[in-house]
Amino acid sequence: MSGVTAHFSSPWDPAAFSIQNQGTTFFVLPKFSGNYLYQNESSRIKLRIESSRTLISITMTFATIEYHDVGEVDQPTAIELTAYLDSTVTPAVGSATARGGSRRVIRIPRVRYRSIQVASPSTLWR
Repeated sequence: MSGVTAHFSSPWDPAAFSIQNQGTTFFVLPKFSGNYLYQNESSRIKLRIESSRTLISITMTFATIEYHDVGEVDQPTAIELTAYLDSTVTPAVGSATARGGSRRVIRIPRVRYRSIQVASPSTLWR
């Protein structure tokens, strides 16, 4: 769709995210190329994405970086994607959750929205 722009923000911490790549983070993510959106802190900071137009579905590719002590095994981090018709102060119109790893996809099909919120720690978005 042409003519669509998006605004990425984190009202909870304006410096919570930055544009990075393998050369700056040293994370080897073979299924990602180029730049990605990187969460600068490991705390649970939410990412808000607002579109200039109403959209009808979203697909987001993501990776999570898991930090565990030696011998500790845990499930990959869960990513929650929530869609809103206008803004995050209105009721949600759809949501989806997926567990992370080196490259995962999360989708919310067939829902009209203008704003989404992504929540989880230690996450890379592209």
